[in-house]
Amino acid sequence: MKHLLIIILAILISGPIAGILLVMCDSIFIHSHFLGEDYNFYRVDVALIYAMFFYIYYFICGLPTTLLTDLIIKLFSPRRKTIFWISFIIYTLAGLVLWRGFNVQDPLFISFILIPVYTYLIVLIKVRAKYDGKRSSF
Repeated sequence: MKHLLIIILAILISGPIAGILLVMCDSIFIHSHFLGEDYNFYRVDVALIYAMFFYIYYFICGLPTTLLTDLIIKLFSPRRKTIFWISFIIYTLAGLVLWRGFNVQDPLFISFILIPVYTYLIVLIKVRAKYDGKRSSF
């Protein structure tokens, strides 16, 4: 039960962080020519909409991916350094499958998938390192 609560806590923390990161990346890299006196750099309303979308995204895709990754790590029990790389590869593959599922032709759309995926992975690692006694930081 504690294992599932740690995953849910990571999901609740990751949503707003990923929303803010996407708004910042959108402002800096995609719409940088609009940076002027009338352009709002931080769009809190868009970040909150992204966060709500990511909560759904994390519960539908992130939770099963995390449970699958934990099962693979439990079955094969690799060394501590390889656990991070296995998790990174599985989360990247899950993000790429989701990106291909959207069937969008814009190559920049992959950043709207992989930024939340990696944000969730980093927050999950940090939350587990803090609250899970048997796991340690990668």
